[in-house]
Amino acid sequence: ALMVGTGAGARHGVLIREANALERASRLDALIFDKTGTLTRGQMRLTDVLGAGLARDEVLRLAAALEHGSEHPIARAICQGAEDEELTAPDVEGFRAHAGDGVSGRVEGRALRLGKLSWLLDEGALEDPLQRRLNALRDDAKTVVALADEGGELLGLLAVEDDLKDEASEVVRELAQQGVEDGRVRFA
Repeated sequence: ALMVGTGAGARHGVLIREANALERASRLDALIFDKTGTLTRGQMRLTDVLGAGLARDEVLRLAAALEHGSEHPIARAICQGAEDEELTAPDVEGFRAHAGDGVSGRVEGRALRLGKLSWLLDEGALEDPLQRRLNALRDDAKTVVALADEGGELLGLLAVEDDLKDEASEVVRELAQQGVEDGRVRFA
């Protein structure tokens, strides 16, 4: 039965590393989805660019420079956004990826970092209008990255989002019908 279940899962795009995972699944009391590509289409797009010390177009141009050449979905969305607005991304020197946090490098002589806000600065340091805007973006299930200089000065925020797959609502509804409490989907 375990082998049949593993094979059936594979035919539906579900990879099961160990057969005993199916046995343990009956005891689950929580189910957490990674949103990108699971409940969503996996094709992020840039939705918002906010300047904080820099003009909006400058934030996008510098962010695209740092993300140029990356295959990360957020990076692709930022670069596509700059291209759509016909902004030319300058070259980056000393590019460095910081796993799970973001990227850094020198652009036009400026040391810059782009990534998680918590990696770049203390979130409590945001001024009120910008903090309210950040909260609104997150409430709309958008992923927000920040651009800062090497001293930790925030230069701007960029938000991306991904559309839900057509069947995502039905999946959540089915889980609720199967007894999963609170079928609410929360994006982190």
